Amino acid sequence: MKSVGVAYLLWLFGFHRFYLGRPGTAIIYICTCGGCGIWSLIDLFLIPIIVTEENAMFASLFKGNQSISVNVDSSSGKRSRRRRDEDDD
Repeated sequence: MKSVGVAYLLWLFGFHRFYLGRPGTAIIYICTCGGCGIWSLIDLFLIPIIVTEENAMFASLFKGNQSISVNVDSSSGKRSRRRRDEDDD
């Protein structure tokens, strides 16, 4: 489970996106110095939302009949996540 406090601590150094499972945007974030500060301010408000999303995804992995599938489009490199019931298979 991810912690909002740890994410904010890492935010001070620009490494919070690695911690929150977003390495692609983390590299861009570091190379642009947090989008010249603008992205840093936006992340200040987004961190709790991202942590909640990551924790919900983690928790759903251990829940009864549900799983999460991650699809990677090789042409664009984008990930898509969806939660599904195993009964739907």
